[in-house]
Amino acid sequence: MSATNLPLMTRDDVAKHNSESDCWVICHQKVYNLTNYLSEHPGGIKLILKDAGKDCTSSFEAMYHSHKARNILEKYLIGILNEKNQNSNEKNIISKFARNNGFSSNFLSPFCNSFPRNVVNPYEKKRENAFKVPVVDNNKLQKAIQPNIEEPILDTEEFKEFKIILIKHVTHDTKVFSMRLPKTKSLNIKPGQHIQIGFTEENGELMVRKFTPTNIEAKGYFELTFKLYKNGKLSQKLDKMKIGDKLFIRGPFGVDNLVERINQHKSLFMCCIGSGITPMFQIINYYSNYYNDLLLKTISNEPKQEVLHKVVLLYGCKTIKDIILEKELNLFSQYLSDCGIELHIYYQLSREFDDTLILSHEEKSRKLNNNLPTLHYSSGKIDDELIKKHLTKDDFCLLCGTETFVENNAKLISQLGIPLHQRHLF
Repeated sequence: MSATNLPLMTRDDVAKHNSESDCWVICHQKVYNLTNYLSEHPGGIKLILKDAGKDCTSSFEAMYHSHKARNILEKYLIGILNEKNQNSNEKNIISKFARNNGFSSNFLSPFCNSFPRNVVNPYEKKRENAFKVPVVDNNKLQKAIQPNIEEPILDTEEFKEFKIILIKHVTHDTKVFSMRLPKTKSLNIKPGQHIQIGFTEENGELMVRKFTPTNIEAKGYFELTFKLYKNGKLSQKLDKMKIGDKLFIRGPFGVDNLVERINQHKSLFMCCIGSGITPMFQIINYYSNYYNDLLLKTISNEPKQEVLHKVVLLYGCKTIKDIILEKELNLFSQYLSDCGIELHIYYQLSREFDDTLILSHEEKSRKLNNNLPTLHYSSGKIDDELIKKHLTKDDFCLLCGTETFVENNAKLISQLGIPLHQRHLF
């Protein structure tokens, strides 16, 4: 349905739809029904629900949103806001956002039909100080009033500096950065959540990308794993960074109840390609630490609660050299097996031959002094038949990879009977 054929709606009409089971929002004079999208939102349900039944234009533009995110929003368009002075109101909304966020008064939104559409994101406009968004910092205000209140490690609005204390090369095009935290602190982020990294370019524009920390349990530091792409703007900057340099980070973003949802099931199915391994690794790392704590409780006779019994990871790469965090994954598989938890990892390598993989598997087995029955190396890509072979209807399912990879496999697992509440797409 074209925009001209959509029904006109008032703000009062939208205000009636303000719950998780019936969620409408206004964004740039358009009305969207996001009810069926809530569970799929990478930023989590709460971020949308706080604007349910309201105008979310300022909230939407205050966060970095890609072309993909904006296209997804259009799929849920159901109406046009009916206001007499629409263009005037639109300009007022944009002007207010511009004033609050340090943009010039002639800032224009890509959603305004009456304005030029060459502006993709508000953060692409030049600004004097890209990392200090001029908003009231309630945390700092409370700390001034009550000095004993500690400032949180991360903030979803303000970028904070974190120093690089170690850089490890894990593949020919992948590095792991260890970022400093206070000695007794760990990153205030939950499994499945991600952060945003910002860089100012030479022309003053702000470049923002999202990443999933791969180690969030340690105290005194956290880890970020970067796959570096030859022609990637951010990759080129990251590749030149050295120990002592700083990254500007904000967050966390994403659902905050993923572990609780996973724990409702006894088995977990993970499917990813390339750098999509990072959220999977983060979650596997979490459960490794969880079962280590359980082991300590067993020794001390404290009450314990077992959760997962089996995890299957399908991980697609081009060659053995492209596998990110392979050594760590294999050690996790061995450790969890010793704890009575099956972690089966299936490496699907599209540019390798079976003979090469057999030799590689034998070599890795010798290094770990174990036959590694839970590790599997095969040539070929992750396809429908492989997923059908390893996915069961009782599994909680996680997918991560390119947009096409996730969309195609989300359709497949839906056809296989996995409901929305039993899966999560990164």
